Amino acid sequence: VNALVDQTVSIDRLDGVSLTFENWRANIRASNTEPLLRLNVERSGDAEILAHKVAELRAMIERHA
Repeated sequence: VNALVDQTVSIDRLDGVSLTFENWRANIRASNTEPLLRLNVERSGDAEILAHKVAELRAMIERHA
């Protein structure tokens, strides 16, 4: 987790935790209507890298759940 945080351009805690990186961004927050976490990951143009980032974040969340 620390290695990931070290790569951030910015961190915003307004609505959950939003992490902005050079070429992608992610937001994780508690759902308002269900007992679960919502993970949103965005990247322009490269679906393969996006899928890798989603898998990486999901694995981190599952390890700490």
